[in-house]
This record gives sequence, structure tokens and C-alpha cells, in this order.
Amino acid sequence: ALNNLGNVWKQAKQFDRAERCYRRVLDTRPGYLPALYNIGLLKHGCNALDEAEAAFLGVLAADAGHLNARYQLGLVAEARGEFDAAA
Repeated sequence: ALNNLGNVWKQAKQFDRAERCYRRVLDTRPGYLPALYNIGLLKHGCNALDEAEAAFLGVLAADAGHLNARYQLGLVAEARGEFDAAA
């Protein structure tokens, strides 16, 4: 429920509230990848690229086959101008 509430706050551009929801989910369920992935999306959208990268790498550490996280990592690299890494 908190992960979904975070998504609602994110859509309302209440990014601090959204992040607090996602982090509360991870406090109670550290392995809940949707919340960590959502933090990555949120941070990427706010141009906090290091934090976005860390979140997506955390998702991939737990699930190497998570294609969306891998794709998002490429977008982070592209946003940094690291076009070789984005490929």
C-alpha cells in the first residue's frame, strides 16, 4: 500500500513524500524491489543521477534479470553523456 501511495505522491509531484513512502516500505521489507526501483525512477526524474544509479544497481544486485532496471541504468548513463555505457 505504501509503495502505491508513493506512486500517487510522485504523480502529484510531491517527491519528498513519495520517497518517504518508498523508504518506509524498504524499512519493513528490505528486499521489496518495486520500492527500490521506484526510488531509482524518482531520483532519475529529479536528475539525482548517482542516487538513481545506486537504486537501479541495487535492484540488479538482487535480480540480475530485471530488464527495466537495466534499461533505466542505460538512461542514467545517457543523461550523463556516457553514451558508450548506455549502449
